[in-house]
Amino acid sequence: MRWKSSFRGAALCLGLLCILLLAGIIGLCVNFTGQHYCDERDQLQISNNNLTKERDQLQTSYNNLIKVRDQLQTSNNNLANERDRLQTSNNNLANERDQLQRETEKMNNKIKGNLALNGVATQSSLYGNREASDAIDGKRNTHYGSCTHTLKDRNPWWRVDLLNVYRITEVTLTNRGDCCPERLDGAEIRIGNSLENNGINNPRCAVISHIPAGEAHTFQCNEMEGRYVVVVIPGRSEWLTLCELEVHGTPAVTGEHSGAARDSLQTSYNNLTKERDQIQRQTEKLNNKIKGNLALNGVATQSSLYGNREASDAIDGKRNTHYGSCTHTLKDRNPWWRVDLLNVYRITEVTLTNRGDCCPERLDGAEIRIGNSLENNGINNPRCAVISHIPAGEAHTFQCNEMEGRYVVVVIPGRSEWLTLCELEVHGTPAVTGEHSGAARDSLQTSYNNLTKERDQIQRQTEKLNNKIKGNLALNGVATQSSLYGNREASDAIDGKRNTHYGSCTHTLKDRNPWWRVDLLNVYRITEVTLTNRGDCCPERLDGAEIRIGDSLENNGINNPRCAVISHIPAGEAHTFQCNEMEGRYVVVVIPGRSEWLTLCELEVHGTPAGRLCPEGWKTSVSSCYYTTTGIKTWEESREDCNERGAHLVIINSREEQTFINGLYGPGNETWIGLMNVDTEGTWKWVDGTPLTTAYWRTGKPSSYLGANHSSYLGATQDCVEFFHRSSDPGEWNDEECHKSNNWICEIF
Repeated sequence: MRWKSSFRGAALCLGLLCILLLAGIIGLCVNFTGQHYCDERDQLQISNNNLTKERDQLQTSYNNLIKVRDQLQTSNNNLANERDRLQTSNNNLANERDQLQRETEKMNNKIKGNLALNGVATQSSLYGNREASDAIDGKRNTHYGSCTHTLKDRNPWWRVDLLNVYRITEVTLTNRGDCCPERLDGAEIRIGNSLENNGINNPRCAVISHIPAGEAHTFQCNEMEGRYVVVVIPGRSEWLTLCELEVHGTPAVTGEHSGAARDSLQTSYNNLTKERDQIQRQTEKLNNKIKGNLALNGVATQSSLYGNREASDAIDGKRNTHYGSCTHTLKDRNPWWRVDLLNVYRITEVTLTNRGDCCPERLDGAEIRIGNSLENNGINNPRCAVISHIPAGEAHTFQCNEMEGRYVVVVIPGRSEWLTLCELEVHGTPAVTGEHSGAARDSLQTSYNNLTKERDQIQRQTEKLNNKIKGNLALNGVATQSSLYGNREASDAIDGKRNTHYGSCTHTLKDRNPWWRVDLLNVYRITEVTLTNRGDCCPERLDGAEIRIGDSLENNGINNPRCAVISHIPAGEAHTFQCNEMEGRYVVVVIPGRSEWLTLCELEVHGTPAGRLCPEGWKTSVSSCYYTTTGIKTWEESREDCNERGAHLVIINSREEQTFINGLYGPGNETWIGLMNVDTEGTWKWVDGTPLTTAYWRTGKPSSYLGANHSSYLGATQDCVEFFHRSSDPGEWNDEECHKSNNWICEIF
């Protein structure tokens, strides 16, 4: 019992010991785990802090990127505004340039002073509707429709009344270009105040030996005094034709105050000359500004001043090479000249114009320096080029490979010399500086490239417009209209001027279905027609007018197919109508269905020749090419000439071709065609052997009068046919002796 009691006590003690050990182990575990979790918590806290810093850094970077984006957007907007401003400036400059050019032209005409423009012309007789005033309309066009024409008078004459007495210095005469220049050979120019014998008895200024076809010759009259200028062909019967006569001189002042009056006129002339020169300078400056000469907007200075030849004379936009237009220093040691461009640029090239009237060698060895420093007056800047030699009066360009700088300096180093520059031009692009210069520069370069493309596009459009104006088929045509109001002739709409005031436009009476027509003299595929409406009155008169195109003159051409109906053209505007390559020789404008005045200020026609391409100098019709001559030959010689050209004398197969041939020469001309009488009298054949089917004989013709079968001797009978060109279509034929000399017409099918 006692043993059992001891055993229970030992077991109890052992159990308590185990419990104590277990509690210790548990305590140790709890302590270890707590310490581990504290360490991990600290590590997590550190990681969290690091992530917070990274987040803040990223936020800062993001904010910076937003700012950069906003800056770039602002820069882009500024560049767009600058582009728009440049475009507006370019347009304004172009408009200003055009206005100045018009003023310059007007001033030149005023100074040149063609006295005949304000005169009153008359002539010995009238052929067709070729009036005396056609020679004083200010146009040197040399085709029949722009020239005067008399009948074949004995001693034919033409006269202009200048309305006042002038001292005539010179007279310029323009001869006809499409026919018969020899008709004017031997004509005389007479000047004076008498109308005796129609002014022919006045003193003689000159005898016209010969003026080639289409040319203008000037005759000096040495201040002959007179109110009347007369052109006469003495001693023979002839047609007298003048395409333009211009008279230059000064008023002949008479009386007590003639000296003062002359001085006053001279002063007026000098003032006009100065005004013209000023306008020309402004025009040149604008043209250079448009081309991008950076120096024009700069500020120039130089080492010293000789006379009044200032530094700014080299950046006035003029390449005049005489002393009065150039800079000039004293004979300095290392003389220099400098332009401040006011901004930093990448300079691509510098152009220097040397003096032409003296001393070009003075510039030998000069240096061009470019940079941003004014140290030593800018001479210490980097060197672009050394000028070995520029010949007198010439301009040489030096490449500077995009050197950056605000100042361009020209210096003659190492010697005492006069420095003279007649013009310095600088070309380049803006150079961007600052913190973001790389990106900003690229952005600006892109913008500059875009602006350059836009400028080039504008230039191409301008060139296209100029070419379009140059390719106006109507300029060489012959115009007519249903009637004449005042002196507003049909030709006023094809004079190449879009002036919209009454004095520059055509005008009919208030006709029923009034019409206007231009004969293009060849058949064309018409792509478009441009009409300019009157600007000072009544634009609605043209409402409802129609443009018709074709080869027919039936009903004055009104029956030709219609290209367009004109709903309305606002006052002073020009509208273009597409005609989709309609073929035709005649372009007609008609107001159908009502009585109206028809007024056109300008009509322009664009298209391409219809049919084959012809050799240079040949005229085109639908299927053939035609060569017209100015010389004269017999029928057989004419035939041989055509054969040598790979052609034949013209063969006429239709009324349309007959009408076309009639228009190749002016009225009164006679030309050989390829029709002859062969084998049996009255049997007419063309040179290709085909028989005559449709004829256009003159009344009472043919009249070959020596009997049958004379073809073996062409010179003895009227076996050849000549074409009589008439003012009204389609012309007529006449049989004639083959040894007669005529113009002739060749044809290639």
